[in-house]
Amino acid sequence: MLNFEQVKLLEAKVAKTIGYVEQINRDKVSLLRQQAELKARVEDFERREPELQTKLDYYKNRIGELEVLITRFKDDQGRIEESVLSALDRLSKFEKDIEKSLKDAETGPAAKDDLGKEGDSGEEDAGDESGGQDESEPKERDVPDGQGDGNDAEGETAPESDGAEEKDGELDIF
Repeated sequence: MLNFEQVKLLEAKVAKTIGYVEQINRDKVSLLRQQAELKARVEDFERREPELQTKLDYYKNRIGELEVLITRFKDDQGRIEESVLSALDRLSKFEKDIEKSLKDAETGPAAKDDLGKEGDSGEEDAGDESGGQDESEPKERDVPDGQGDGNDAEGETAPESDGAEEKDGELDIF
């Protein structure tokens, strides 16, 4: 026979089971709702897949084009750097040649004058670095053959025809 306590225990277990079943039903509804949302998202992605694939292909192609441009830019930059360094080197050599020719022009006639003085009088002017010329006197320049020394037959100085002027020992070529 069943007693009252056993009935109460059975009733409690049935109530507990009903609670579990209700919770499971709520979870089932929630999961079905989430499933429907996920299914809609999957369908949306499937529908957009060709568009997204097209965009992906476009961006891959664009990346390839940009990589080619970057490579060309780097190559061009290297060539430009080489050209600039070469031009700087040539300008440096040109500047050194100009400085040397100016020094040679300043010391060349003075050295000739010193040789002439030594041959005539046998004395050497050791205290004057300019080769015996006074600093206030204009210095002679070497002139290539065929251009003359700038003096005409009467001893007058001809004006410079090339536009280059010497200022304070420097040749203005620009």
